[in-house]
Amino acid sequence: MSKKRQYCPIMKEICTDGWTKKMGEDKDGVRPQCRFWTVIKGKDPQSNKEYEDGDCAIAWMPIIQLETSQKTMGVTAAVEDIRNRIVNELGNAIVKKEVPTKPNPPYQGEAPSTDK
Repeated sequence: MSKKRQYCPIMKEICTDGWTKKMGEDKDGVRPQCRFWTVIKGKDPQSNKEYEDGDCAIAWMPIIQLETSQKTMGVTAAVEDIRNRIVNELGNAIVKKEVPTKPNPPYQGEAPSTDK
């Protein structure tokens, strides 16, 4: 993963992989990293290659929203397909009179014993 240099609108200066000069360094020379810096690992859906990329969480938001909406549309289509199959099967069963169209009359008499 190469170093990314971009302007940070929050810190109002150049950010390099989640660090800006304003953030400074501690006494051991360790640089703190911005809490918005996010590394995402995944698989490119077009090339099927594994990737690992870091960027500001705010910059990831449109990409994640698109991915989420695509997954939601897939689930919606699957649920609709299942619904259509159930409606067709129930429709066929009603036509064949396998499923009663009227509710069963209430139970008359004593309840069956549950003792064994």
